[in-house]
Amino acid sequence: MNHPDEEPSGLSTKNRVCLIARKNQLTVRTRLQPGLTVREIIQNEMEGDRVMRDNIMDSYFYALVKVIDAIYREEEELSDLLYFIVSLAAELTGGKGSTIRVLEYGTLDLKLISSYGLSEEYLGSGAIDHGRSVTEIMQGDVIIINDFEHDPRVQNLEAAKKEGLFSVIGVPLTVSETTYSILRVYYASNKVPTHEEMELLYSLGKLACLAIVHDAIQRYKEN
Repeated sequence: MNHPDEEPSGLSTKNRVCLIARKNQLTVRTRLQPGLTVREIIQNEMEGDRVMRDNIMDSYFYALVKVIDAIYREEEELSDLLYFIVSLAAELTGGKGSTIRVLEYGTLDLKLISSYGLSEEYLGSGAIDHGRSVTEIMQGDVIIINDFEHDPRVQNLEAAKKEGLFSVIGVPLTVSETTYSILRVYYASNKVPTHEEMELLYSLGKLACLAIVHDAIQRYKEN
């Protein structure tokens, strides 16, 4: 029998995402009971905010542990692991969708290797910047576009509008000395990420790189 805080056995990747997302949605609301002073109401609100932050951080930690466990259990395909990661990146930060793209050596092509929450039509329109941010990716600069309509890096604006996207956060990562990747999370409105959200996205991105390298090593050993 599972402990209430443990993940039930045999969950699919999709159900794992749903379970972690539900843990992250826990909120604390203060009831305005008669007789409370303004000071007591404020103190209750502050305590509620603290508990909510703790719950969110617990959810982030829980998610990262589950990804690490999935990588080293070697029971899931790389495609499922990457889907798990992009799903968490979107769900835990309030995004509409997420992608991982790899910059292939010697090209300006950002090859899509995993996605969540975005239509095939939108994904088929190519990367949001068509190479405009490649230098930033190689330099390791975080890319935040808060307004697609007024940012010159956005090349497929009509496709983004049709998809209902307004902003994106891109976290660049190094897979190897010659291979770079980027984890992008897309939002339906302006997004100002918290420090904790950026740390989560960076950690998920690093785990995606780890999963890719680990899979390559396992394939090499098998051959």
